[in-house]
Amino acid sequence: MGPLETDPTAVRSITGITDVFKDPHRAARRILEQHRIFGLTALQVAGASSSMVVLKLTLRPWTPMAEDQYPVEQATLVLLSDGRIFALPDDARRQWRHRMPAGLRELCLWYVDDRADLQWSWTNGLEALITIVHRHLMAEEYNRRHHRWPFEEAPHGPGPHHETASELRATAASSAPSPST
Repeated sequence: MGPLETDPTAVRSITGITDVFKDPHRAARRILEQHRIFGLTALQVAGASSSMVVLKLTLRPWTPMAEDQYPVEQATLVLLSDGRIFALPDDARRQWRHRMPAGLRELCLWYVDDRADLQWSWTNGLEALITIVHRHLMAEEYNRRHHRWPFEEAPHGPGPHHETASELRATAASSAPSPST
């Protein structure tokens, strides 16, 4: 194990937009060498300019899913200097439940009109985005095999969007026993 996995006081830096656009190869190498993202076996810079960085990801399945012969997943991240990102699965032949219907047909990782704290942003770091993409790819394969999404889904399209998980947490918190003083 590396120091970040064994030392709870170790500083955990995140890779931000400035790091990625300043030196994408160094940022990718650092993320890969830190071994902090489970399943990330390759992270390659496929293209870079002052306005766009393209990264190729190779992600092995989580352990229980590997035992069920889930495939190694490959995806492409398109990172724009204005902060927008697009996550594209590299296997277009498979069925995808949460993919945008037009344009690049990127993965639908969150609902665009959700509150900011329910979406990824660069303040969370590139590592968090890769983890979200990995989780999404595992969920897509789970859905193909079991015909259901493995966790709560965000509603699609315009209209009221309630936050069931938040409501459940609030209910749990209000019904939890008070700590004894």
